[in-house]
Amino acid sequence: MIRFIYVYLAIAFLALTPRLAAAQNENPAGKWKGHLSKDGVRVEATFNVKPQTGATFSATMDLNIAGNSAFGLPASECTYDGAAKRLHLVFAAAGGLEFQGTQTGETLRGVIGTLGEYDSLTLTRVETPATAIANTAYAIDSVTIKGKNARLAATVTHPWEKGKYPALVLVTGSGPQDRDETIFNHKPFEAIADHLTQQGIVVLRYDDRGVGGSTGDFATATTADFADDAAAAVRFARKLPYVDKNRVGVLGHSEGGIIAMMLAAEGKKDAPNFIVLMASPGVPMKTILVRQNEESMVPLLPEEKRAEFQRLTEAFFDDYAKSNGNRTADSTRIAQFVERSFALIPPETENLLAQHGVTRESLIAQNLSAMTTPWFLYAVKIDPATYLTHISCSVLAMQGERDRQVLADENVAAIREGLSKTNSCRLTVKRYADLNHLFIPCRTGSVQEYPTLNAPFSAAALDDLAWWVKTR
Repeated sequence: MIRFIYVYLAIAFLALTPRLAAAQNENPAGKWKGHLSKDGVRVEATFNVKPQTGATFSATMDLNIAGNSAFGLPASECTYDGAAKRLHLVFAAAGGLEFQGTQTGETLRGVIGTLGEYDSLTLTRVETPATAIANTAYAIDSVTIKGKNARLAATVTHPWEKGKYPALVLVTGSGPQDRDETIFNHKPFEAIADHLTQQGIVVLRYDDRGVGGSTGDFATATTADFADDAAAAVRFARKLPYVDKNRVGVLGHSEGGIIAMMLAAEGKKDAPNFIVLMASPGVPMKTILVRQNEESMVPLLPEEKRAEFQRLTEAFFDDYAKSNGNRTADSTRIAQFVERSFALIPPETENLLAQHGVTRESLIAQNLSAMTTPWFLYAVKIDPATYLTHISCSVLAMQGERDRQVLADENVAAIREGLSKTNSCRLTVKRYADLNHLFIPCRTGSVQEYPTLNAPFSAAALDDLAWWVKTR
């Protein structure tokens, strides 16, 4: 997903994929739920145990403590003793929280705690995930891809039957993302991989550099570096024995769509044979950032001030796109922008923000940290038109009409216009009336709505995607 700047939302879940040793006749895969009371506070825990190749598993945990939730916490240490039916999980991302329990059918009984302080916890298996059922239909392999400055930990899902299949490499949006592109309790790439592989398509997805099992430094990387990683994944996919090397595509979500464009526009022998632009920007990135700033600020501004804020924001990003990386000059630009923005906010609204820790000073510091990174200084200068006019392969553009991060009309129109200047590109556009940026049915499409949504990734979008890839 595209990063928000101004009221900056940093969503970063690590995605370690430890392997669980298990006996062939055991299957702890599924969703396990339980709760306990700690010092009078209700603690709810959900373990998501997923099958990998053969009889091995990976695991994550969701925690809800008195209404405060964390999703997708990765297990840093995991073992499953099939003979004893004993599950052992350690969650470094939760301060070393540890669970030890014994499975009896659909129940896990054990203890949970840290630093020698443990409480009893009983969990019940409430769901057998689709991936557990699908594991009988396709293979799931953990692989490592060697890139320029990183080793990418990845998962490849592919049919068991021998043959040569089309393949799709999934590229995440901006911000540090795991291979499932976990955002709150949503995992778009897991849903795509599961559905497409059942349709006879090989899918490769990987942790971003510096995330989960991948090495490398995410903080110093730019979109160009992430494009290098995606190119390495394409080369890796083409060498797999069950992949048709002439039918390897790239699906890029959000900023990942720009990366797909970059690879397709290069015209090299390792360029993808087709690309999927899923909620991808078609207008310059600075325009996307302007729209997102307006989205975050509109609720705080009187109606008569909104047009003035729009002009202020557009002028700021036009100017900032010329930055040469001079931190002193950039700091001045950012401080002036925040100060001028706050001047448009009514005093009572500013006081309310301050009560929640949002002040001019905190936003200046927050945006200075976010907007002087190598990624931002590179991204604010990106114009997708630079790449669109050089793409000759088939392109599928998918867009939710309720997407509030990458607006449907202006971005689809820009993609059409850019590709219309090439002679051999074939464009297919699929738009979905009720879907947001994550391709989930929604009411408003706002980012604030994401944690409240329980619906899965759109089945219609998955069907369209599978059909299109198979017919390339």
